[in-house]
Amino acid sequence: MTLPADAPRLRPFADVCATAIGVAFLVGWWTAGPVAEGGALDLATVVGLILVTGMMVLRLPSLAFGPEWHLPVITLLLALRELDFDKRFMETGVLKLRLYTGDAPLASKAVGACVIGLILTCLYRLIRHNGPDFRLSLRAREGWAVAIGLGVLAGIVAKSIDGLGRKLAPFGIDLSDAQTIFAATAQETLEFGFAAALLLALFLWIRRYA
Repeated sequence: MTLPADAPRLRPFADVCATAIGVAFLVGWWTAGPVAEGGALDLATVVGLILVTGMMVLRLPSLAFGPEWHLPVITLLLALRELDFDKRFMETGVLKLRLYTGDAPLASKAVGACVIGLILTCLYRLIRHNGPDFRLSLRAREGWAVAIGLGVLAGIVAKSIDGLGRKLAPFGIDLSDAQTIFAATAQETLEFGFAAALLLALFLWIRRYA
């Protein structure tokens, strides 16, 4: 991708992003603590993903509403997933297989199928349109590509330890309260690291190609 003419100067937006994440962290800590649902790390993660979406839409509109429309859509979907929108409005979440194999209402299945279709379309475009550039930039150790790579790794690890106690229970492994708290803290920290890495990558990409 080449940088369009509507790309912004970075400093003012970096200040806004840092302030927004800081405020989200403080508000989340005040209302729910550091690692609880809706707590500091959780809220900061959501805000970070929304900031990535907002920067693409408001400051790089020729990309966000053009050939790279799938990028802000992906980060918006991730933010909504973090807010549990995938299961907030229906008895069974749209990402659950039993929604489509069970006796859920046809309308719910249709909505879920549309969401799944959108996700798959975005992933296809991400791999097809952005994959080659990402691989080349990662081999060249460009900062934005390294940030995305580390962020994706953090996201994968976070997903793997989500509900760790429940996953280990069938193997006869019970986590202590301290271990459960540690796993939850690690998960929320890694998820925030994923969002922060995407935001950093966007800034680095703009700076690199400006």
